[in-house]
Parts: sequence; structure tokens; C-alpha cells
Amino acid sequence: MEQSSSEFSGSPSKKAKGKRQSLTNIFPELRIHTSPTRQPHSTSSPSASPTKSPTKSLAKTIPKLKASMRKGWPRWLSIRGNSGEEVDLTIRIADYLREEANNNDFSEDPATIIQTVKNKSGRFGKETAALWAKIEDNLVELVYGSNYIETLGSDFDITEKLCRRIFRGEEVKAYVEARSAEYEAARAALLALKRPSTFDDVVRSRQEVINHAHALNYAIDHVVLDGQQITENFLKEVHRKLCFGGVLGEDAGSPGDYRTWEIAARHGKDMRSKSIFIRASVVEDYMKAFVEDLTNDMILAEESKTVDPFDMANRYCHRLVCIHPFGDGNGRMCRILLNVLLLKYAGHVSTFGGSDNEREEYLDLARRGNKKFHEEDMEVAEEEKRGHRELARFTLRKCKGTLEHLWAWVSKDETKQ
Repeated sequence: MEQSSSEFSGSPSKKAKGKRQSLTNIFPELRIHTSPTRQPHSTSSPSASPTKSPTKSLAKTIPKLKASMRKGWPRWLSIRGNSGEEVDLTIRIADYLREEANNNDFSEDPATIIQTVKNKSGRFGKETAALWAKIEDNLVELVYGSNYIETLGSDFDITEKLCRRIFRGEEVKAYVEARSAEYEAARAALLALKRPSTFDDVVRSRQEVINHAHALNYAIDHVVLDGQQITENFLKEVHRKLCFGGVLGEDAGSPGDYRTWEIAARHGKDMRSKSIFIRASVVEDYMKAFVEDLTNDMILAEESKTVDPFDMANRYCHRLVCIHPFGDGNGRMCRILLNVLLLKYAGHVSTFGGSDNEREEYLDLARRGNKKFHEEDMEVAEEEKRGHRELARFTLRKCKGTLEHLWAWVSKDETKQ
């Protein structure tokens, strides 16, 4: 399909056959980001002086999350301004996702698992310690995998230690003294990952883990526990927390601000192919439509009393990353959104990206997804778009272990709880 060249189109128009122009000649303001390398940081890096963590730690959110599980999990709070009001929902999985589950030998239909966990955890007040332990483990894996996809953060051991301290309400600082035990451990982790390991790199790697945990905390508190709507201001605040402490590269803009320049990214092993994202001049228009559509879909779920958490979460994850509204951090932002929506409606998160194979698989499908996004943009009605489906199949497969764990948990003899 030939791409429109109108101003509102995020896709460049196709040229006649002949010698291909450089992308930077076509778009003078184009900045190309390369996934596998870390962006050089400026002299104002987070190690220049000890930095404070973003306000509001996980100290309040985690007890609230654990308490919610005892009241029936997941808790489906209304987003329509009625504080604390729960809505009754029925989980319905799209046929293409049910087929994916069958092809991958899920022990039970994902909708049945989620609905049964919800019904039994609320009706019988099942002991939720095991359920919480699994979710906490998955939150750690989420932070690690999402950072690993972008070649950010640290190794799993460092990530787990930092996240669990934060999850228990501790104030954790990125800055560490040179030659301290924490510094040496973080430096050794970077060396093992074959990444730069200067003092600045060590502090920055810790900051990236801490930021991700705080951004995820804020998103869970806002969407899952308080039942608030997802707005542009909310997304900008998540980005501010994610990019706190001078971790953005010099050409990546400011935390919480939409980009004002054209942007492209290389994905996966094929460094010749690039994804060009929505034109900067229409980012605000696309984001306004994005939050309006998401809010309407969440309200529709309440009114119809049915929701497909996997299709919804992946539809908007795919859409956000293809808009690429910020100068950097868009991949982690879309995965936070994906998992917050899954946690709200399905009661669990999807973890992936923590290995080279998973990373390459995800980046390859992201490239294909971006191509499909431009093919469908302004040509296909939102509810009929299919560009997110490959991602949805992928994330559902990555949920299999957690769903199996939930099914085993809820299937235990009630007298043993």
C-alpha cells in the first residue's frame, strides 16, 4: 500500500524507483537510534553528584497491592471517577489468542484461569502469599527483561537486589562510593555483560534499574490500585520517573516531553533495516487520539462487562511504541503500559527479553509491527487493525508459566490453604 504524504501521516511517501536517498537527506531532523549500543552520556551524568530517587517509593504501593489480592484478584476498579467502586467483568479471549494457547499446550484456557482465580480468591479468601510471591518475582523479571532489550540497567542479580529493596520500601540511591562492595559488584556485572564500566557507567546502570522500578510503581498505583484513567499527563509523568537522574542521552530531549524531531530506530540483528516513526509535527495529535481511544475501550469494557486483557494491552502497547512520542525510553514505556493493563485486568504481567534470543525475537516482531502500523494507519478502523496481533501472541506465550502457576495455585485443595 502506498503511504500517504499528507501532514497527518507519520509515514514518508514512497519515491519513484532509482537510487535511494539517505534517510537523513530526506529528513534533516532525523535521529537514528541503534538498539544494541548504549547512548553516550553527558558530563552531567548521574554520577556527578549523589542523586535522590523520585518521590514516593514502593513503600505504600506494595502493601496496597498485597491487600488487594485478599479481596479477590484481580480487582477491577472502575475508571469513571467512582473511587474504589468495583465492576464485574467476564474475561473473553479472542479466537486468535485461544488458538495460540491451544497450539502451545496451555493446561487450561487463559480466560478460565483468570476468572477462576478472581472468583475463588474473593469467595474463599484464599491465602495469597504464594500468589504475591509469584507476582513480585515477575515484577523483578519485568524490569530486568525490559532493560535488557534496550541494553540498559545491570545483570539479573543486581536488578533483583535493587528491586526487592525498593519493593520493601527502602530508599535506594544510584550513587555508590568507588571501590565499595556495591560498586565492585555493579562494575563486575557490566564487565560480564561486555558493556562500558567506568564509574559513570556503574552509577548510570543502577539509576536505570531504580528508575524502572519507580516508574512501574507509579503506574501500578495509578492504574491498578487507584483505578484512574490513563491520560497524557500520566504517561508523561511515568516517562519522567523512568528517565530521572540524567540518564537520557544528549540528543534525547527532556524527561516527560514529547519529541520535536523525526526519529528512526534499528532493530535486532539486521542493522540495515530501520523503523521510521510518526512525524514529530503530529505526535500530539496521535497521542490525544491514543488516550481517548484507550479510555473509551476501558469504559466500554465496564459497560459491556467483558474484556480481553491480552488484546487490549497489546493493541495499545503496539500503538504507543509505533507513535514513539518521546526522544528515548519508548520501548520501556510501552512495556510498562502493556503490563499495567495486564495486571489490572488479568492479574499478572508478561515477562520477556531477558535473553539474547528473546530480545532478538521481540525486536524483530517490533520492526514488523511498525511496518504494519504504517500500512494500517488512517486506512483501517482502529477496532479492525491487526498490527498488534503478532505481539499479542508472543506476550501470551510468555505468560504461560505464570498462568500455569496460577492454575496450580487455585486448583489446590481448599483445606490445604
